Amino acid sequence: MARLPGITAGQGGLRVKLAYFFTERVLAKLATMTACEYCMDLGSQIARRAGLSDDKLLAMPNYR
Repeated sequence: MARLPGITAGQGGLRVKLAYFFTERVLAKLATMTACEYCMDLGSQIARRAGLSDDKLLAMPNYR
């Protein structure tokens, strides 16, 4: 159980929106580039929840 209540990107200010953007889209790519298995699992789970398909996730290592 979290000690702080969660909020959506729409409920927060600019910093929260940026955090959501980078977490959802960039974390999975960075995890793949560093080959950290734990980070890849976590990043891909977050990306899937954000709506990325498996095809897009699998294509990330080849994306510039």
